[in-house]
Amino acid sequence: MSTFLITGATGGLGSSVIKALSKDINPNEIAVLVRDAQSEKAHEYKAQGFDLRIADYNDADALTKAFQGIEILYFVSAND
Repeated sequence: MSTFLITGATGGLGSSVIKALSKDINPNEIAVLVRDAQSEKAHEYKAQGFDLRIADYNDADALTKAFQGIEILYFVSAND
């Protein structure tokens, strides 16, 4: 079960947070939030063993589902 969730996972800052965090924490304990599950970055994260969560900041139901089981949230805001 993932205990960490990083938003903005496909952006530059979010990617840096994920890279730094995964040096000390197993990727299967880290969930990454993406808007597009079909993006190249999403496929890379999935292949590396990260828990992929799909949601948009404007979709409260999807966010509620994405946050299930999460203990620590790294909120990396998008610029769009």
